Amino acid sequence: MKVMIGEKELGILSRLVPGEKKVLATKGNAEKILVLATDQAGREIMGTVKYIQSTASAASSSSTEQEIQLSTLSSSTAYRAATGSSAREVATKSPEPEKNAISEVPRLILTISSNKTEGLEGDMVGYRCTAQNLGPVELSNVKIFCAGKMASTKFLPPGEELFLDGALRIEDNVQLFAGAVGEDAKGNIYTNNTSIAIWKVSSQIKLEVEAPKSVHRNENVTIHVKVENCGSGNLTDINVSDCVGEIGQIPALSSGSAQLLQKDRTIKESIHCDVRVVAHDSAGREVYASHGLDIWVLNSSLQIQAENAKVRTYPGEPAEVIWVLKNTGEEILKNVTLDGDGKKCMLRELTPGKSVRMAAIYCKNSTTWINVTARGEDVSGYAAFAEGSVHLTTLRPAISLKIMPPELEVCPGETADISALITNSGDDALTDVVLTQDGATLATIDRIDPGEFRVVNSRTVISANSTIQLEVSGKDSRGQTWSDAGCVKATVVVSALKVFVSASPPAVTLGGSANITCTVANTGSVPLYNIFVISKQFGPLGNVEYLAPKHQTMVFSLKSVEKAASDVVFAEGFTQDRKSVRGSCDLHIDLLASPQKETERLEPYRKTSQDLGTKILGANISCGNVSMAFGLPSEEETTLEFSQKIASDIDSSTVQSNNMVMDGISSLLRYVEKILGRVDDGPQSSAARELSPESREDLSASENYELSIAGVKGSEHGAISILDVSATPSQPAAGEPVKISAHITSPAGIKSASVKFGMADSPLTKQDMLEVDRVHDSPMVLESGNSMDGYWSCSIPGKDSGVYMVLSVWMTDGKSIAEGGPYMLHWSTVNTATSAAQGSNVGAIAPSAAKNGMLFIESSSVKGRGEVSIKDSFQGSAMNYNERMIGNGSISLETLRCIDRKSVDNFTEKKDLVFTGGNLKGHQTVESPRFQGGLGASVTQRFNLSHVDKSETSSVSSASPTNNTLTFRTDQAFDGTWNIQTKYAKFFKKIKADQQYTGSFQTEKTIKFQDAGQN
Repeated sequence: MKVMIGEKELGILSRLVPGEKKVLATKGNAEKILVLATDQAGREIMGTVKYIQSTASAASSSSTEQEIQLSTLSSSTAYRAATGSSAREVATKSPEPEKNAISEVPRLILTISSNKTEGLEGDMVGYRCTAQNLGPVELSNVKIFCAGKMASTKFLPPGEELFLDGALRIEDNVQLFAGAVGEDAKGNIYTNNTSIAIWKVSSQIKLEVEAPKSVHRNENVTIHVKVENCGSGNLTDINVSDCVGEIGQIPALSSGSAQLLQKDRTIKESIHCDVRVVAHDSAGREVYASHGLDIWVLNSSLQIQAENAKVRTYPGEPAEVIWVLKNTGEEILKNVTLDGDGKKCMLRELTPGKSVRMAAIYCKNSTTWINVTARGEDVSGYAAFAEGSVHLTTLRPAISLKIMPPELEVCPGETADISALITNSGDDALTDVVLTQDGATLATIDRIDPGEFRVVNSRTVISANSTIQLEVSGKDSRGQTWSDAGCVKATVVVSALKVFVSASPPAVTLGGSANITCTVANTGSVPLYNIFVISKQFGPLGNVEYLAPKHQTMVFSLKSVEKAASDVVFAEGFTQDRKSVRGSCDLHIDLLASPQKETERLEPYRKTSQDLGTKILGANISCGNVSMAFGLPSEEETTLEFSQKIASDIDSSTVQSNNMVMDGISSLLRYVEKILGRVDDGPQSSAARELSPESREDLSASENYELSIAGVKGSEHGAISILDVSATPSQPAAGEPVKISAHITSPAGIKSASVKFGMADSPLTKQDMLEVDRVHDSPMVLESGNSMDGYWSCSIPGKDSGVYMVLSVWMTDGKSIAEGGPYMLHWSTVNTATSAAQGSNVGAIAPSAAKNGMLFIESSSVKGRGEVSIKDSFQGSAMNYNERMIGNGSISLETLRCIDRKSVDNFTEKKDLVFTGGNLKGHQTVESPRFQGGLGASVTQRFNLSHVDKSETSSVSSASPTNNTLTFRTDQAFDGTWNIQTKYAKFFKKIKADQQYTGSFQTEKTIKFQDAGQN
């Protein structure tokens, strides 16, 4: 036998008998081990090599070996050894315990196992001695002694085991003894001893056993045993026994003679054991023989199950359940009863292998489980039991109708758009669904499954004031009709006037000025003249001489505010026949406290905040009236054509008004922060810096000055709409590249898009941003979606610290050109993560984290059937989240996402998803890029499923660069393919787990990465 490592020969063994083990040792890295040998027939054999990774808790053992002559069992003790009585020691025993030994405490357990307990002379027997520490503390200097061999270990932790393997040749009957000894930290010594008998099968005696192979339970049987002396001498003291006890004794048996024994036994369980005979020959030596005894007790068992695991019915109506009862045993069962839920039936007899279908009727008002128990007895009176259950589901059909809008206002002869939402709100399918309007059929739907909905649109010409009645009806699986109804109140107007008011800023100090913007809209069908806009508190705000139908105009007025305003603005105009037309809107302007009074009021809070190591900002600021005139609410809901025209005409003015409101709020916050001494502690918005009374030199002195693109929504340029512009990261560090992303839509399709930018060395106001030459150009590429509705992005190289960049997004659809912006980025001189880490060391909230705090909460619930497309992405320096799902089928999805950036960056997502009736595929990645000093950790799922029901939670938190946590937990049942990958140290791949399952599975998985939190 050769043992080789690569091309190097480790050693050669001349012979290895069955059950024998040899140890070869080597130093260094042991890889590519090869074991070659030759059996007795000359065939080459290649051994199997198993690599076992050693751990700190594994017990390292060493073994020694010495030759010991084994003795035979004496004639006086042979029978006692066979029946479990004590026998004298014939192999090495453990040392005698000292006086302070605590052998009665079962902390050190010792067992012996062997591959055989009997054999012919010359056979090899392999054995293993196992010592296990079952105590609560670690043991030291643990040793095992057996047959002249010893295994030892310096330390044996709780629950660990120490092994001693060996082999011996059968020469005679032997009793193999083993002993173990160890001590704890207090010096207490623990010992244990055990033994096993190894018998030599003799040719001098022969044993034959007769017994029935199968019997009924509790049946009395007779076991016949024939003992024959096959030797040349007499045998004495012959004892015959089995696993139950003694069968009989024979005082003496001459050579060549035989004798019969019999034993009556009651068989309760199946017997699989040996009948043994022990005798003594003329020289006083033990002779031994055995014969197998197998008696099989016939099995008695039942099986009960419902023909259908689920039964559907209606409340209070009878439901039939078919139970299938089967005799799965080998005995005939009598008086078989089926009992459950107050019902009971009996079957006189059921033969083995036969099944019977039994029907039962149940009436339930709610969904419940029906449980039954089957019982039968065999011929010996032994009872067999079985239990079964069925889920009884009660159906509650329902249909609902929702009409939008519930009220509308139109001109005579105009068309009103009405939408009807039909939902199957029950749990039974509805067929022959009919929607009627004022008695006439509007739409028919063949079938709507539970949870599904349909939207029906109606265009109705309104000639006079009226109430439009809509009704929907459908039939359930029984043919019963279910219905719901609703109505729309339609009002006809010839002349109508609406007014929308906003104030910028919405809150001012005493004596400050506010710009009041009034949007006046003629929603009627006749022109209006001499329209006056008047406020009770501020007086006349302006007038409009002429306003055509379906048009609007804006009136501006700058007013001084002496007290808080909660006012009503009226607009009144006249038709050509001098008929008065009026409209009104509420106006709110809040009054801020003076700086001196505010400082005095906050003085107690200042002292408290200084004691706590934090600063508290107190400001009595209200958002006021920030409603924008983007369209007329009532007309917008009814989707009239003139509302779209109004929205298009006032788009540019409302965007300007919105900017003025936000700029005013930022200016006020900046002003209050200056009063409280917080101006030098953190980043400020670009709008606040523009309107602040400070000079540019004062602004540039701020150490933590940072600007970012937080996201711009809803910019429209004719046919091209810029839905969102964002930068990642929004506050880049020095040299860090920035990804600019834009969500752009265009009916004609975007042909090309790019980012134009220029640089500056100092902070900029909005007016200054417009004057910066954007001479650099970076083309954008379509990242996802299509040219008509897609996400475009590009990457801008990192800049030096302190650099300000002004940029705009430019795009064209081949017919028109649009530009969004300008926006500003600042490569910060301060590392936000470092500041947060330094702040945490002194036990205070980091200033940058305290003022850069952000809370984002998104909660959504979706239920329905159809095309599914979900794309979500959250990116930051402390966490990354990316999810894509696409499919077609029935879905029920509830999600809750939260990003909380205060002293600790936290991201949490909770999701409950049920998908059936189609195919859903996608992937999801949750990543903590800061984990382990930037090595990173992530969990990625990929799936292609036809059905899934799962509840999932994932979270990422980052308190500092050395204190990060990623947690992921999922509990799901699915049909299809699901793959999950866990990675740590994405470049070095210190941990990479990749699991994939295809089929029907139910899984639970919890993954957690956590830093030690130490610098």
